[in-house]
Amino acid sequence: SFCVPAHVTVDKEGRVYVSDYLNDRVQIFSPAGQLLKSITVISPSQVSIHAKTQEIYIFSSMIYTEGRSGGIARKKPNKNALTVFGAFPNVGKTHEYSLPKEFISNTNPHNYNGLGFPLSAIVDTDGSETTVWFANELRRLNFTLQKSR
Repeated sequence: SFCVPAHVTVDKEGRVYVSDYLNDRVQIFSPAGQLLKSITVISPSQVSIHAKTQEIYIFSSMIYTEGRSGGIARKKPNKNALTVFGAFPNVGKTHEYSLPKEFISNTNPHNYNGLGFPLSAIVDTDGSETTVWFANELRRLNFTLQKSR
């Protein structure tokens, strides 16, 4: 069972990837709904599949969950990272990157100020290089867009 299923995506074979935030894992299911594999990762808030390589990009950041721990889903600070795993079925970790400093609060170790998901990210594979686009939602009136390669 899930505990705060925060995000879902599919790969080109129709497998479904669910970031199970408070269970610290991403669950991979067949198109028919059969559990195929679990990937352990701290606080997976979003998951994305590279369109060409089918690598799995998992973003870890604080999310807001109403009614849990007074709105804060975690009592301990999050990793605030992007972790890349190989394509299914070889899902071993290949890379790990810290998220841009702009998305990490200097005053709040949870990287959260009460507005919802503090980070939105997507993997863009249309060009010759893989680009990760970030949108910082911590200060919604001052929307920030940043790309990383």
